[in-house]
Amino acid sequence: MKIKYTDVLNSSVEWTKAVLLRPFNMKKWVILTFVALMAGTLMNNSFNFQIPSSASKDKKVQSEKVIKATPEADKKAPASRLSLPLIVLIVFVVMAFAVLFTWLSSRFDFVFLDNIVKNNASIKIPFRANRKIGNSLFLFNLAMIAVFFISLGVLFLPFILILWKTNFSGQDPAAALMQIFSVSAPLLVLFFILIVIFGFVVLVANDFIVPVMYRDKIGFTKAYAQVRPIIMESKFEVLIYCLIKSALGLGIGIASMIIAFLAILALILPVLILAVLLYGVYLILPAPAQLIFAITSLIITLPVLGFIFMLSIWCLNLPFAVFMRIFSLKFISRLAPRYNLFKLDITPR
Repeated sequence: MKIKYTDVLNSSVEWTKAVLLRPFNMKKWVILTFVALMAGTLMNNSFNFQIPSSASKDKKVQSEKVIKATPEADKKAPASRLSLPLIVLIVFVVMAFAVLFTWLSSRFDFVFLDNIVKNNASIKIPFRANRKIGNSLFLFNLAMIAVFFISLGVLFLPFILILWKTNFSGQDPAAALMQIFSVSAPLLVLFFILIVIFGFVVLVANDFIVPVMYRDKIGFTKAYAQVRPIIMESKFEVLIYCLIKSALGLGIGIASMIIAFLAILALILPVLILAVLLYGVYLILPAPAQLIFAITSLIITLPVLGFIFMLSIWCLNLPFAVFMRIFSLKFISRLAPRYNLFKLDITPR
């Protein structure tokens, strides 16, 4: 099947204009921004982890010896024992919030898709209508997150253990760096392969399986069974689609950074005017009230300004999220006309 990707892109642009600009409705724009945010299409996640060194281990051992040698060791020991339950509690709370957001984003994926297909801005009705398929997608996303982190652990645990046991003291810095590089280089290659594999799986799930789940109101496993032959029959077209979407993602990332910079510039003047006004009020207040006013102003203005800044960034990036979702829907409609969601009256079964 020959696909004209320029036609797909042009059609996606036109439908994006229809959703957002014909006519322009600020309320609709804000609602769609919220839905896209909850679906996770307006957020960037990064993962950072630290590798403990042998020096930190030695410091820990030395600190333990000092604690044992000091007469206040008995007083400090209970505090150290309390730290473990606190850490466990924090980890549990973070994991609970992560699971909750994964569940919400899985459901809002279908809310966002429903609004785009129907050129609407609704939350309550599509949120309820897509409950079953949203829960099915949630289970898949939860499994993917678990598999991803388990894979990272299996991949990097040997590297961490090697660095932990290696003594770099007395070595030339260049030699130590070469030793670290020799160990980490193969792992970085494997890590890149892992990212590519998981990225492709996520792309197939979001761009192919989710529309089929939405169209036929079926679970993830059944939708995958229907998507697999479509992809296998159009491997080359899917590969080109992945390359085009990667290029679009790179361009959108650059555009998002430019938008953030412009938003900062646009907020500088209002912030300066507000700061001058607040400083004027500060000067006319009596000395005992100045400190209270300064603290109160910071507590109120900083969160408000931060919210306004983030809201402006999210709203300005909404066209990118809408376009990318439409682009995926237009592409799958070319591969399998049955899944042209823009021409179907979709009702829950």
